[in-house]
Amino acid sequence: MKRCGTLFGLAIGLLAMWARPAPACTMIMAAKNGVVLAGNNEDWRNPKTRYTIVPAESGRFGCIHFGFDDGSPQGGMNDRGLFIDGNAVAPTGWKADRSKASLSRNPMLEILQTCATVGDVRAFFEKHNVFALSRARFPVADRDGRSMVVEYAQGQIRFVTEPEWFQVSTNFLRTDHPGTEVPCNRFRTAMKILAASDRLDLSLIRAALSAVHQEGDYPTQYSNIYDLKAGLVHVYLFHNFEEGVTLDLAEQLKKGARSVELASLFKVIPHAAIAFIDQQTQPSYPVLLETYEAEGAEAAVARYENMRRQVRWVSRYDIGENQVLRMTVFLMDKGEPRAALSMSRALAASFPDSWRAHEAVGRAHLALGQAAEAIAAYRRVLEINPGNASAKAALKDLEKKK
Repeated sequence: MKRCGTLFGLAIGLLAMWARPAPACTMIMAAKNGVVLAGNNEDWRNPKTRYTIVPAESGRFGCIHFGFDDGSPQGGMNDRGLFIDGNAVAPTGWKADRSKASLSRNPMLEILQTCATVGDVRAFFEKHNVFALSRARFPVADRDGRSMVVEYAQGQIRFVTEPEWFQVSTNFLRTDHPGTEVPCNRFRTAMKILAASDRLDLSLIRAALSAVHQEGDYPTQYSNIYDLKAGLVHVYLFHNFEEGVTLDLAEQLKKGARSVELASLFKVIPHAAIAFIDQQTQPSYPVLLETYEAEGAEAAVARYENMRRQVRWVSRYDIGENQVLRMTVFLMDKGEPRAALSMSRALAASFPDSWRAHEAVGRAHLALGQAAEAIAAYRRVLEINPGNASAKAALKDLEKKK
């Protein structure tokens, strides 16, 4: 889930989950005959998906969480076999309880790092004010087969359970709709599939998730099926359930903290995903150029910064190296080195291992007569690309003039 007071920080931190104009996402938790599985369809418009490994440390559990390019957790599992995810819901009327503690961290990550069981999660919500309950509900399951959904309904926190061996969570408050007449077709479909089976296995959860996957403007970007007893996560990209990748949490934790793009795990990217990305993405250079010509260099830089902040929520601009470097070259040619420097530094922050971005920084510093900064930038270029002839020549010339 996703990003300055405590409550405001938590609200922004969970924005990816509950700010959706077309809420979706389906979670399934099931336990039968010694098998405990939890499934998730992550439905949203951002195809830049990834998983993040957070190793254990003193008093805190290690975990894996999934989400988008801002790095905040949308859902995950810890090394104690605890699963948590979240559904967006309409405003619930949540109000803070003055007797409870406030949080200074993302609640989902805090739960993954400090809770081992469903009972622990209940105690967590009984102790803390969790602002996200104003627009979200949290399905939770543990390796012992217990599950519940935490929601705020009818003026208080509710810990919702079901009498069946499975539990489904979508985008409505179960407290307000306790029977079978519920306002969500995905919920009804998943429940029907699960109820018709007398056997729980990976294929059953996969079939249910496939049946309720979303397409259109807010498609299922990835799906997970967690084996809470074995500590495994089966990952599927862009509602393609024909190819899955299995991650072993214990092995992943041994490799240390890191984030990995989900697309890098798969040999083939589904055609539907490619078409969706092409449809959603606009080249940024023409927009930046138009802004410059209409409003000037500072406005173009401001527009780029706005693209970086809002690329996920408004419209998706291609702000990769080629598009932005093209604009920095244009600004340099127009005698706007300060604007070029601002844009190239932001690009280098987005792509810290891009020698071309750091070279653009060096050129702008050089044009501004800032020798020490230019030297640092060119040295960084050579750290990444030791054979870069232009950086070597620039450094040689700059060091002569010291």
